[in-house]
Amino acid sequence: MAERREFVRIETQLPLRYQLLSTADYRRERARILTDTQSRENAMLQLIERLASQDKQGLRGGELERLIVPVLAALHEKLDRVLFLLNPQDPVALRFADPQPVNLSGSGLGLTTGEPFLLDAHLGLELLLPLAFPLVIKAIGKVSRVQPWDQEKHQWLIGVRFEVIREEDREAIIHYIFREQRIALRARNTPTVSASV
Repeated sequence: MAERREFVRIETQLPLRYQLLSTADYRRERARILTDTQSRENAMLQLIERLASQDKQGLRGGELERLIVPVLAALHEKLDRVLFLLNPQDPVALRFADPQPVNLSGSGLGLTTGEPFLLDAHLGLELLLPLAFPLVIKAIGKVSRVQPWDQEKHQWLIGVRFEVIREEDREAIIHYIFREQRIALRARNTPTVSASV
């Protein structure tokens, strides 16, 4: 019987961190994820979302807002680098981590790991979406699939279903997936120009 998927999936590369959660860790992380409003209260995010909504409605934002966003983004990036140097475990550090291949959807992700997690184990997840303003997504996933991937390198393919995630973050993942699909379609449909000598 064919498996029916709830969300569209893409192969991509993202900075990602994960860790096995104990029962106590699970409760603590769940409460932290569901009560964390920091990402939605970020003034930079609000400004960019406001500009994006104006563009969707066909409205043009003020010229001052259009000029100030790149300046604020550059300042924000510099502050993030300083914070990373002070505390490499901070979520901001994900901006400077090497991306790794993942199979991503609104319902979960697939990745390769160096250890075979048990089915139904809970993983604390942090991943960075490279949107107009990079967004760190925090979630808890439940391991739903484990299979050997590369025996020589001792790698395993792990399927993880999001169990605890803010709906705004799930929507951001879906937005990212559709954006990446549009980019891939445009690239495929753009005719290549060959130089003739």
